[in-house]
Amino acid sequence: MRHPARHQSGFGLLEVLVVMGVGALIIVLSYPGYKRSGLMEKAQSLKLELGQIDVALIQATRELQAPPGVWLTFEQYAKFLPPGCRLQRTGLDPFGQAYGPQRAGSKPSVPAKASEALQGMLPEGFWGTFPSGGDL
Repeated sequence: MRHPARHQSGFGLLEVLVVMGVGALIIVLSYPGYKRSGLMEKAQSLKLELGQIDVALIQATRELQAPPGVWLTFEQYAKFLPPGCRLQRTGLDPFGQAYGPQRAGSKPSVPAKASEALQGMLPEGFWGTFPSGGDL
């Protein structure tokens, strides 16, 4: 007596491999956009921090009666940053570089490493009045 052929349910190896291949292709194609969005987020944070440093420099210059062009250390202007903010706690930009001394009476500049990492990704005029590509 013969047993009737059983129909097996489930997916075959080829079907599983095709689905995995399509998933991998989607990941590979979406990665540059994901990376770009992360860099744009860092650029926005950096721009905000440059604004905070600018205000802190104005206040520190006034408080310390520093003449224009004098270098102020991070410790001198950090106390004029918003209390408890990440910048005040760490002293690092979003790319992990330390904010260093700044000139009294000058706008803080976009750090060279950040400017290099974001080259060609930002719209014209993104940094506004902050000079681009300088060292902090």
